Amino acid sequence: MHSSKYKSLKLALPLICVMVISGSYLYGKLAYEWIPHDEGLLGQSAHRVLNGELPHHDFQEAYTGGLSYLHAASMSEFGVSLYSIRLCLFITALLTIPAWYLIAARFLTPIAAATTSLVCLTWSFPNYLAALPTWYTLALASWTLFALLNYGDSLAWKWLAIAGLLCGISILSLIHISEPTRLGMISYAVFCLK
Repeated sequence: MHSSKYKSLKLALPLICVMVISGSYLYGKLAYEWIPHDEGLLGQSAHRVLNGELPHHDFQEAYTGGLSYLHAASMSEFGVSLYSIRLCLFITALLTIPAWYLIAARFLTPIAAATTSLVCLTWSFPNYLAALPTWYTLALASWTLFALLNYGDSLAWKWLAIAGLLCGISILSLIHISEPTRLGMISYAVFCLK
C-alpha cells in the first residue's frame, strides 16, 4: 500500500509542475499576439450566436458552426470580448496537458514525460493562439488516444466507449447539423452501446 502511494505521488508531482509551468506560460501570452483575421471572424460568429442568430442560416459561417456556440457560451460567462474566446482555449489547453503527460508516462519516466508534455505544449497552442477548431480537435484526439491505450491494456469496454464519445463530441461540436439529426445520432449511439 505504501509503494502505491509513493508511485502515485511520483507520477503526480511532475504533472503538477508541468501544469503550473504551462499555465503560467500560456496565461502570459493570452493578451498578446492577436491574429485579427481569424480572431475577428471567431468573435463575430460567437457574438452573432450570442444574439440568437444561427450559423449557416442567419449568417455565413466560415467553419462548421459548433465552435461558435462554444465561444458564445464563453462570451456569456466571461464577457463579450475576444479575450473570452482565448480564455476558452486556455482552459482547453490546460485540460489537454494531462493527456499528453499520461500518454508519455506510459512509456517514459515521470520526468521525461513531464519534459515531453512541455515540448508538446511549446509546439502547439502558443504558436497560433487563435481559438480555431483544430485546437479543440487536438484536445479531444489526445484524450481519445489516452482512452484507446487504456482499452488496449484492459480490454474494458468503458475505455472504448469513452474514446467513441470523445470522437463524437469532436464531430458534433465542430460540425453544424440540425438538432433532430444530432438527437437521432445520439439515440443511435446509445442503442448500439446496449
